[in-house]
Amino acid sequence: MQDNVAKVIPLFSRKVYSVLIDDSIGEALKIMYDYSFSQLPVYKDGKFYDLLTTNTITRWLGSCVDDDIFSLKDTKIIEVLKFTEIPDNYFFLKEDAPLTEALERFNEFESIGKPLDAILITQNGTPTGAPLGIITSTDFPKILNEMESHKL
Repeated sequence: MQDNVAKVIPLFSRKVYSVLIDDSIGEALKIMYDYSFSQLPVYKDGKFYDLLTTNTITRWLGSCVDDDIFSLKDTKIIEVLKFTEIPDNYFFLKEDAPLTEALERFNEFESIGKPLDAILITQNGTPTGAPLGIITSTDFPKILNEMESHKL
């Protein structure tokens, strides 16, 4: 690869907030509210477990309407994840992956009619690595601007 090829890191290097499967949904909601996130990585035993999205939370809340009783403090994230509509809506990339690969992953998912909510960046591109960054569909303008500046 050429030296001038834009990589996912450092462009998308950022603190990745996450939660654990046994955390309360209230904890996740507070993080999502405070930082205007629409998804959060969920971990179990130091390994990525799933992606909690606002869509999943909405589906869980919808299931609670008839009972009208639930606790944001007592409901564990693992319980809410049972309401995930579209599983495997994420992908992992290595920190030195070219930016074009991120765009290719979004296009791949689009071509099969499935949303890609997040690309998680780890050192080796696996779910066991610590997250170094995250890319979401709201990052498209940033991706396109960077690609244009590198003439990719």
